[in-house]
Amino acid sequence: MPLEVNEIFSSIFGEGLNLGLPCTFIRLQGCNCRCTWCDTVYAQTTGLGTLMDEDSIVEKVKEFGNEWVCITGGEPMMQDLHKLLVKLSSIHKKVQVETNGSLLLKDDELITRIAMSPKLPSSRMDKNMKYEQMMKLRPGDELKFVAANESDWFFVKDLLRRYKVACEVILQPEGGTDGCWLVEKLLTVGLEKVNARVLPQLHKVFGVK
Repeated sequence: MPLEVNEIFSSIFGEGLNLGLPCTFIRLQGCNCRCTWCDTVYAQTTGLGTLMDEDSIVEKVKEFGNEWVCITGGEPMMQDLHKLLVKLSSIHKKVQVETNGSLLLKDDELITRIAMSPKLPSSRMDKNMKYEQMMKLRPGDELKFVAANESDWFFVKDLLRRYKVACEVILQPEGGTDGCWLVEKLLTVGLEKVNARVLPQLHKVFGVK
């Protein structure tokens, strides 16, 4: 079955543990959330993308030659990724799949890294989340929280008390660059029993896609 694709492009990882590494991005069309501060609104609505079969997607990926491939959205888990993941594995690509965690995780054995970003109250999508899925993340995965205010910060603290996570935790300021307040919170209040760091959206700092 073809996948609905918004765009395929080459850039650097602007977020997360791979920050700054070259990557080919496959942005799929369609999302089950409507976050108040979404920066990819153009990828939200299904039916507005281009239908591409997996072979065509892989051929485009080969053109860029990057070691890493990131399947993003929208919400990639809305579509059946299995065949694409198999084909990317066959050409020895490292694959990161980004997800908001509201849908069932699957095919994780074919995914190098799951980058989960559960939504916090400032997004107004927190009621849609399945926060218990954070406990399915593996040590090599990443858990990212986009925080807009102090209420989001304390919501994260409560989540991490309730759910045991095995992976690295990333705090990212909403908007991508103004993170001084998050740094202060991490240094003065802290998060218990997790390896947490504050990171910007590097592509916004550099002004690249």
